[in-house]
Amino acid sequence: MNENSNAYLTIHDIFSLSFREIKERFAPFFLLAAAGIFFNWLLMGLCFGFNPITQTQAQQAHPILSLFASLLSALVGLWSAAALVLYICKRAASVKEAFLMGVGKIWRLFIASAIFLVGLTVPVAVLLLVMILSMGWAEGNTVIFVLAIMVFGLLAVAVALGAIVFCLFLPYKLILTEDSVFGCFAASFSLVKGNFWQTFGFFIVLTLILLLISMIGGAVLGVLMLLFTLILPAATGLISFLWVPVGALGALVFQVSTVAFYLDRNSGGTQTTETEDNNPSLEQGMQQ
Repeated sequence: MNENSNAYLTIHDIFSLSFREIKERFAPFFLLAAAGIFFNWLLMGLCFGFNPITQTQAQQAHPILSLFASLLSALVGLWSAAALVLYICKRAASVKEAFLMGVGKIWRLFIASAIFLVGLTVPVAVLLLVMILSMGWAEGNTVIFVLAIMVFGLLAVAVALGAIVFCLFLPYKLILTEDSVFGCFAASFSLVKGNFWQTFGFFIVLTLILLLISMIGGAVLGVLMLLFTLILPAATGLISFLWVPVGALGALVFQVSTVAFYLDRNSGGTQTTETEDNNPSLEQGMQQ
């Protein structure tokens, strides 16, 4: 055990431990992370076609089917995420067991997601409404018009980011504890309270990593999509499948890193064990 068990791990330590966990258990992590994304790709392809160019048009033409498919895909995505978190934290000994255990977490995650979206939509909608009214009042005055857009736009972004950061640990409370949904909201808020800027910094660094993964994957797939469109148009839709591993990689990096961050904050500090190479391990935290 480290001598200073109340000291939080640095962001660098969090990511170092996370990438080590990913390296050691990459195959099951990747399978669990890819499950929900693959289901979404397959479902949307079967319902609206696999060609990404025409898929959006087909969804717009069939709004009811699109809504149903999106809802079903979201539920499977929550199931996959719950199974991945349970496996990361070693609550499940196998991928199959993780999926079986994850079934019971779907509705908790779904209800909490709905509450979060409604709670976030209300203040943002109020800010946007005030901005629109201010724009009407400032019509003819360019300076005030632009200022109104900037001020209320920034306020809306700040509210959204603040809500996301304060609820960053919410899914892990819902998955790893049996507390009530509202109790999990309060617990997530408490973990971030007093450590907001550290949590915000972690969120920004993680977002940049995910953007990098998405940009590299998007650039490669964009080139492939263009080549197949010119050479073999019939196979263009199948190239969209390659977004599945790109999305899965981003999902597992997000989940493993955030789980590590959650475990450190939830334990009140670095309750870690020492390994042979004298680096901290999250083994004890994952067993909690």
